[in-house]
Amino acid sequence: MPLGALFARPMPLVSAKTFDSFEFESNSPYVLDLAGDWRFRWSGSQARAPEGFYDPAYDVSRWETVSVPSCSEALGWGARDLPCRSVSCYRRSFALPQAWAGRRTYLEMSGVCGDSTVWINGKELAPETNGVYDVTSAVEPQAMNEIAVRVVRGAGAGWSGLCGSVRLYAAPKIELRDFSVSVKPDADYLSAEVEVVAEVLKREDSVSVGGIRGIADFVAKVFDEKGLEVASTPIEQVRLSTGGALTTVRRKMTVDAPRFWSAERPCFYTVAVQVDHDLRARRTAFRDARQRDRAVLRAIRVSAADFAGGAAASAEELAACLGALKQANFNAVADGGDLPVRFAELCDRYGLYVVTNAVPDLMAYGKLGAAGTSSFEEAKQANSPLGVVCANAATGRAVLKNAHTAIAASEYLARWSLTQDGIEVAGGTFELPPIPAGQRGLLELPLPVQSNSDVAVSGECFYNISFVTRTAAPGVKAGHEVVHCQIPYAIGSAKAEEPVADDGAQVDIRTSADTKVLEVRAGPTRAEFDCEGRRFRSITVNGRTFRADGTNGWFFADGLKGLRVRPGDLRVEGNAVIVTDELLSEGPAGYDRTVRWSFAADGKVRIEVKLSPFGQLSGGPGALGFAWSPDDRAGLKFSYLGRGPWANRPEACAAAPVGRYAGAGTELEGMRSDVRRFAVVGKDGAGVEIGAATPFALEFSPAVRMRLSGPGAGLRAENWTVVLTPVGGTAGGHAEKDSSWWFF
Repeated sequence: MPLGALFARPMPLVSAKTFDSFEFESNSPYVLDLAGDWRFRWSGSQARAPEGFYDPAYDVSRWETVSVPSCSEALGWGARDLPCRSVSCYRRSFALPQAWAGRRTYLEMSGVCGDSTVWINGKELAPETNGVYDVTSAVEPQAMNEIAVRVVRGAGAGWSGLCGSVRLYAAPKIELRDFSVSVKPDADYLSAEVEVVAEVLKREDSVSVGGIRGIADFVAKVFDEKGLEVASTPIEQVRLSTGGALTTVRRKMTVDAPRFWSAERPCFYTVAVQVDHDLRARRTAFRDARQRDRAVLRAIRVSAADFAGGAAASAEELAACLGALKQANFNAVADGGDLPVRFAELCDRYGLYVVTNAVPDLMAYGKLGAAGTSSFEEAKQANSPLGVVCANAATGRAVLKNAHTAIAASEYLARWSLTQDGIEVAGGTFELPPIPAGQRGLLELPLPVQSNSDVAVSGECFYNISFVTRTAAPGVKAGHEVVHCQIPYAIGSAKAEEPVADDGAQVDIRTSADTKVLEVRAGPTRAEFDCEGRRFRSITVNGRTFRADGTNGWFFADGLKGLRVRPGDLRVEGNAVIVTDELLSEGPAGYDRTVRWSFAADGKVRIEVKLSPFGQLSGGPGALGFAWSPDDRAGLKFSYLGRGPWANRPEACAAAPVGRYAGAGTELEGMRSDVRRFAVVGKDGAGVEIGAATPFALEFSPAVRMRLSGPGAGLRAENWTVVLTPVGGTAGGHAEKDSSWWFF
């Protein structure tokens, strides 16, 4: 569809050199933008609206002042989702530039939400077409003028007000009213035919440049993005219709070796048309139908409700939105139907297709989140046009998929790193092969480590690859990471938990004088058990105390309704404390639980849990695990080896690589999955490291929760092993683990 059918008409210019941006009209001396402060009065119904406010003598000095463009609802006047026939009244003054003398004056109002009536100097105006008014007879060239607008909201819910641009422009008496541009590539896409269809209006009292009545000079030109002329028509004289009728002028030009628009490389040409003294220009894109047919659309739904400005969202708001969409690898937008006209033009500029709003099951922009959040990063990963679909880091061979429509994979740079227990031990960059758009090809990976003997291996290794942009594009900086992938690297294995000695040496287990508390002392570790309630109470490691979260000890079972504990036995076996009980839910159903706490002289603790289910439970439990609360979170630092750095859940964690991440509790809110171990230390660097035999999910706030199983259907047997190790400082003659291993 020609752009002339989509966007507001092009404004008069002085020379073709003024159109250096998509809003090039704003630099013209023949355009007066009325954006800015207006006097405003809102009424909840037409009966309450002020009468005669359009009279210049009517005093509006006590009215509110609002900025135009804007939506009444976005400013707090009325509710967008409630039907209301409200009325928004506007007034402001303006003066015409002296350079407009001898030209006709027009008022253009785009994006008015509601039924509008316009007055200038008290005279009601009748629009010519598409929100354009000829106000030549209504304005006073040598005096201040008053414009008044009344907007009545539609009967249904929605936006209302002056939500788009309001501007005046001056045109000569031989006027280029509008023109459209259509582009037709040849069969081989080696050239493109550009057709311009212009509508020219001649006023009865006008003469052409040469002084011949009814004749006008006409020329059209095409400029590339650098401002270089690439095609033009000959300057010729055209005969104009009389009696106020429009004259249609059609001319064609040919552009050789054109650059075609694509979502990856949006590019534009500018078409300028001049009729006598009237010069206007509009930006257009050349389209390649072959790219459109093979494009894989990755769309998101955007509506005015996603912006603070509503249907009058500012250019800054729209640009921030489209930049975020490009960074999240979206290439298409479903317009909610209530966005500003310039939104579609900006989509073109940023490289986004605009698709019908009827496309089902699309993510809403309001739920995308900011970069670095789980929702954003998961969308970015899922939308990536580049992906490693098959990889073997041991052999250094992989298959790379290029889902682009127009560019080769070699347009990007690859970065790689080898991590060992979350620490990078090697890394670099490499060139990607020129795999064409829409195809797959072999990817050779650098191999820094050929065998276990090449590097000291004591933990789990991953080969990490990320693809980054070489150059900047609208909304995306050079060096932006498009996607990353992480491949297990089989030169190491997950860290094995060290055994906990159970020889009784230097472990003190005693009962308090009142026999109510069983206390265990082992190096820097202190643990307390409630003898009467026969349950765990708290544990202190290096001065950091963690208490049972709730009445169920270190245990939570999401989905077990009415969970309650029936105490069993509390006994001591050597260096171990064994607690048994029943976890009961509705049904009756639940678990027989046995927890063995084994203490070593150096303060290390092994917690072994055995859960044996009984009964029937409809739907089964959700997550199962441990939960506890630190006595004092102030000054505590948390770190972990698992998926991050943003919050992620086991069912949606592909975008979060395994690595080491650290921060305060508030900085690590939300869940982290595939955690191998984590540490909690104070300002002095002393604290505790906690790990499990198998990866688990972890939440740091408000309580620290280790999800060791689930969610799943039905009750099932569980066996867990968790190890607590003191870190930082020395105690009891034992050198403890260095906490600097975690905090970096």
